[in-house]
Amino acid sequence: MEEKSNNKDATTIDSIKKSNYNVVLQILLLVLAIALGATLAFRVFYVDHEDTTMVLRDPKFKIEAVSSSSFSVLTRYVHPLIMYNPDNWNLTFSVQNPNNNYDFYYNDFKANISYTDTLLWSANVFDKYHQDAKDQSLIDSTFAALPEAYEYWIGTSIAGDFVSGQTTRFSVSLSGKIQISDRKSCSHTSCRKVEVSCGGLRVENLQDSTQTGVLVVDSSKACAVISQDSTC
Repeated sequence: MEEKSNNKDATTIDSIKKSNYNVVLQILLLVLAIALGATLAFRVFYVDHEDTTMVLRDPKFKIEAVSSSSFSVLTRYVHPLIMYNPDNWNLTFSVQNPNNNYDFYYNDFKANISYTDTLLWSANVFDKYHQDAKDQSLIDSTFAALPEAYEYWIGTSIAGDFVSGQTTRFSVSLSGKIQISDRKSCSHTSCRKVEVSCGGLRVENLQDSTQTGVLVVDSSKACAVISQDSTC
């Protein structure tokens, strides 16, 4: 009788253990199912529809390079000289569309270069340009020679900065309009006016016997972009 009782108790304990294992397994499966569901929900509502339900990102601009034909200023004399003032020279901009589901159509983009709020150069960047989602492009903008009326003033300013150990910097701005096309709804388009402000264009004074200042860019600096809704 005692042996039968022991066997019965052992069977009961095994049943309880199996029951506990089943409960634990069910809890683990439930937790995994909840985690998987949460992951899928995040994917659907926050990643796949990031561009359409949350944020439409502005394009990203940056000055990448200036052509080697940029003007240079000799500062060693009492009256600074513009040594080379070419008929035209280039700035190269990188333009990126950071969106997953939107194409950009750029219209009538112009670039201005100023010094102490005085406009020195102006040029068209592109009249019409299409950029697919996630694309990045390099765009050249050609500027005419520095106006002769400003040569002495700019040369004197650069020379003064050189003597005082400061850096002469120019302000670069771009403006235009973007038409935005939604890839998930071809009939849906909208437009924005875009204002871009770039730093990084400066005169670098070479420490040599001629003390020649040359126009260079800092390509590590991204431009600031401000946009607002507009009619198309």
